[in-house]
Amino acid sequence: MTSPKAPPEIGKFEIPSEVRSYAEASVDQARKAFDQFMTAARHTVTTLDERSAPEKRSGQDVSRQVLTFTDENVAAAFSLALNLVKAATVEEVVKLQSAFLTDRMQALGTQAKAIGEAAQTEITARTASAMENARKTAEAAQQAVHDAVPKAAAPKGTAPGDATSGD
Repeated sequence: MTSPKAPPEIGKFEIPSEVRSYAEASVDQARKAFDQFMTAARHTVTTLDERSAPEKRSGQDVSRQVLTFTDENVAAAFSLALNLVKAATVEEVVKLQSAFLTDRMQALGTQAKAIGEAAQTEITARTASAMENARKTAEAAQQAVHDAVPKAAAPKGTAPGDATSGD
């Protein structure tokens, strides 16, 4: 006769070590797949940056920053997943999740501020460039009008600046 199995402690997980090992391996495999994806994404941004005109490159700085933040956030999520797999009690799970949420909310604030500042810098640079282009276009139009007025006002058959007169 076998003795009855003692009930688990309240809040304690009964997860076999094989299941924990499998979960850890799954998280590790997912992390590796994501790392490959991020490597490809960074390569794409770098390639676009190399092929873009200089005025378009500054917007890619924001893209690179977003990729970096994405990488940080996903790395934190994978770290949480591994820690959750190793957790032995409900209390530990709650503590891990609480710490994760607190950390990610702080990171979100920092990241949002950085992206906002980068976007503002980009907008300011593009606005200055557009204003400079508009100024040059206005000057060229003004010069074209200035050049066209004497030609339009000249009597037919004479060119502006001719010394001949009709007398």
